[in-house]
Amino acid sequence: MKPVPSVQSTSPSITRGALEETGRSLIGLDPRNFEQLNRAMESVLSGSRYAKDAIDIAAWDIYGKSLWTRGL
Repeated sequence: MKPVPSVQSTSPSITRGALEETGRSLIGLDPRNFEQLNRAMESVLSGSRYAKDAIDIAAWDIYGKSLWTRGL
C-alpha cells in the first residue's frame, strides 16, 4: 500500500498543490456526501487542513444550494 503523504505547511503554493492532488480523487463523487468526501481526501493526503477546509466549504455550499432547488 502506498503511504499517504502528509502536508502541514500553510504556504499558498503548498496549499494549491494539496488542493490539486486532493481534487483529483474527488472527481465523480457526490459533493453532498461529506463522509465519502472526507474519506477520499484523507486517503490521498494526511494533514493540509487548509486545502481540505476549502473543499469542505465548497461542498457545504453545494449542499445548501441543492436544498433551495427542491421547490422552495
